[in-house]
Amino acid sequence: MNRCAVFQDASDDGASLDVLLRDTNDRRWLAGPAPALPSTGATPIGTTAKALRARHEDIPVLVEYFIDRYARKEGKTIRRVNKRTLDHLQSYPWPGNVRELQNVIERSVIVCDTDEFTVDESWLSTAPAVESPHALSSTLAGHEKAIVEDALRASGGRVFGPSGAAARLGIARSTLETKIRALGINKNHFRARAVKT
Repeated sequence: MNRCAVFQDASDDGASLDVLLRDTNDRRWLAGPAPALPSTGATPIGTTAKALRARHEDIPVLVEYFIDRYARKEGKTIRRVNKRTLDHLQSYPWPGNVRELQNVIERSVIVCDTDEFTVDESWLSTAPAVESPHALSSTLAGHEKAIVEDALRASGGRVFGPSGAAARLGIARSTLETKIRALGINKNHFRARAVKT
């Protein structure tokens, strides 16, 4: 989350503001309050900015700003934004926040060859969010089981030795045996059967 300090100028009209933006990577500022402007001695007003996923109403304005910025940089003229694209951008959860939006728009402007702005939807990840730690561990276990079974299949059910599954996976025999038991794999299922002649 970004932190922002707004300093009100001590002028008579009180209308001008100086804004000092710092992101959370500035460790000096995280350790304490925002610094006062030395020239005025003004006191900062601290605030935090919400994540983009909580500010869907800001997306059209940001899209317009970034399109204008990158179209000028690329020497292109973009007159309109495709409605479906804008709807998709507003419904996307933006886990990478504004920087992800900025990068998607920059890439889209670079490849845009018409005056209508569109985004390749494959650039926006569609993987569902992990709902619980158990979902992640079961997904990982499923992948691990598939990898172990592939190695057992390739080695004819043999666990150890130079052509065994453990050697193929680059792990110790005992580690593989433990994984086989934990994942509920029947290694005999992968043993090559003798062909009768």
